[in-house]
Amino acid sequence: MNIEDENRIITITMENGKEAEGKVIFTFETNGENFILYEVEGFETIFAARINEKDELSEVQEDEWPIIEKVYKDFIEEMEKEE
Repeated sequence: MNIEDENRIITITMENGKEAEGKVIFTFETNGENFILYEVEGFETIFAARINEKDELSEVQEDEWPIIEKVYKDFIEEMEKEE
């Protein structure tokens, strides 16, 4: 993973082995773990991953999804309040 701070774009390797650019929605830390939520053009889904000490992405564990979903829901609600 490569994060460019200025425009919050990451380069990721997709399951098919091709590289794609992802737009970072936000990152957050909980329970000592760092997570990233991002979008990839052409996909109608939000991706989430863990970020390790070397800024490498890894799969989110099954028991972490409820936490990620709650944080994302809270983020959306906050954005809607601001509009």
